[in-house]
Amino acid sequence: LALNDIHVIGQARENHVDEVITLCDGDGRAELIVCAVPYLRDRDVRTARSTESFDEIEQALKAGIMSHYAEVFRAARIKQEASGAPIVAMGHMFLEKGVTLQDGGERSLYVGTAVKLGTDMFPERVSYTALGHLHSPQTVGRKNIRYSGSPIPMTFGEAKGAKSVSIVMIDEEGTAEIREIPVPVFQELRHIEGQTMREIAAKIDVLGRMNKSVWLDVSYTGTEAAANLQGNIADYAGRYPLLEVLGIHDESRISGHNGAEKFTAKTLDEIEPEKMFELLMDDKGTSPDDREAFMIMYREILLKAEAEVQGR
Repeated sequence: LALNDIHVIGQARENHVDEVITLCDGDGRAELIVCAVPYLRDRDVRTARSTESFDEIEQALKAGIMSHYAEVFRAARIKQEASGAPIVAMGHMFLEKGVTLQDGGERSLYVGTAVKLGTDMFPERVSYTALGHLHSPQTVGRKNIRYSGSPIPMTFGEAKGAKSVSIVMIDEEGTAEIREIPVPVFQELRHIEGQTMREIAAKIDVLGRMNKSVWLDVSYTGTEAAANLQGNIADYAGRYPLLEVLGIHDESRISGHNGAEKFTAKTLDEIEPEKMFELLMDDKGTSPDDREAFMIMYREILLKAEAEVQGR
C-alpha cells in the first residue's frame, strides 16, 4: 500500500513520530501533515497494576491518551515549522459532549470505564480534526473538530438520522472550510413495535402499501406471551413482496416463577456488559444505595478481565 502512497496505521507505534505522515504534491513539496493516530487501546497508553482502583485506572487511561496525542502533536509541529504545511489530526474516541442517536450502535471503547476526553487535547494550531466512532455527523466544541459519522445507518435506530460526507478545504492560513454533502437514502429502514399482533399487522400494512423496498425490524412489547411470534410476523409481512423482515424481537416482560420480571429478550450482541449487569440488578431488586457500589466493583472486574485478555 505504501508504494501507492496509501498509509495505514493499524495500531499505536512505539515511536510516535511514525504516526505523523507528510503528504506531498507531485514535486515533493509538503502539502499536509497528518497525525494518523489509531484507536488507542488500554495497553497502548498505560501499564496495568493489580492494586489499582477504578478511579485510578480511569485517570491513568485518560492521562495516557492525552500524553500520546501531545507527543504526536509535538512531532507534527516540528514538521510544520520546516514546511509550513497545515496539520490535520485523526482519532478514534468518544469525546465528551459527543451525541449518539438512540440505539445508534456505538459501543463503549474502554470496557468498564467512562473516560471523558475533552476537545482541549487538540491544539488550536490543528486545522481540522477528523474523528471516528460516533455514527451521527456532528461538530464537538469547535467547528473544526468533527465526526463525519457513518455514511449509511449502522442500525435501525439510526435510520431517522441524516447521513452526510464532508469536504474540507484548508486555506493558506490553515483555516478549514467544511462543506457537508447529504447522502441519499438508498434503502429504506423502518423499526416498528406493538403490544399486540393486531397492532403490528396494522403498521406492516401501512408500510406495505407504500409500494417501495423496506427493510423492517419488528419488536413485540406486549405483556402476554406471543405464540409463534416469528412465524406470524414473517407470514404477514410476506404478503408484501417489497417488505423484508430482518429482525424480530420479543421484548415482552412476562412474570417468571419467582414473580420477578425476566429480562427484555435481546441477544447478547445487542446488550453491553454494564447494561446486562444493570438489568440483573433490576431483576434482583437491588437498592439505589447499593447499585453504585456494585457497579464500581463490576467495572473493576471487567477491566481486570480485559487486561488479562489483552495480555495473552
